[in-house]
Amino acid sequence: MLMIGLLISLAVNTTLAISTEGQRAPLAFDVYLDDEKIGTHKVNFERTDDTTTITTTAEFVYRILYIPVYRYEHRTVETWNQACLTSIDSQTDDNGDEFFIQSEAATPGMLIRTREGEITVDECIRTYAYWDDQLLRTDKLLNTQNGRYQPITYNDKGTETYEFEDIRFEARRVELDTEEGIISLWYDAEDNWVALESKVESGAVVRYLSTTLTGSDQGDS
Repeated sequence: MLMIGLLISLAVNTTLAISTEGQRAPLAFDVYLDDEKIGTHKVNFERTDDTTTITTTAEFVYRILYIPVYRYEHRTVETWNQACLTSIDSQTDDNGDEFFIQSEAATPGMLIRTREGEITVDECIRTYAYWDDQLLRTDKLLNTQNGRYQPITYNDKGTETYEFEDIRFEARRVELDTEEGIISLWYDAEDNWVALESKVESGAVVRYLSTTLTGSDQGDS
């Protein structure tokens, strides 16, 4: 889940993007704070039999007068079986504040270790899997930075026109109402995740845009 200071800081649908039918192409996003590009976010998928491994990496640097004042690095490896998470390992450096998640199978459920302690969850766990909005249609999601299992509300807002600078397209907007605030997501006609926006405490907007829209080379900064 995107965090910058923690915001900058269950029926299985057989059409889920993590289904066992074929591999899925990687996703890459340019990340902005208001109108300034600050980094990249990438998602890679690897399927083996009924298991899909999803690796997410994010790197942000915010500068004032060319001087770095904020850095963020995040990496998560998730293993899924159909629509349920089976393992997760993550490391995050939020401007020097370190987070981690480790997991292992438990009886029952999954044991999740974080710097805040341990929890055992005995149900189908899902993370903030922006890359497939079918997985977001639930009432709780696991935060992949701090390991908190958080209540959320999913709202489909329908199709609208998205605009940012010279980028303009039609897409379906989804809102997630979370403990840290509202996260807005946009999906194209093929249900591909193409954009994200969320406000931080200062009122600035964190924005993700697919590199297919920005034209950058796979999100490389």
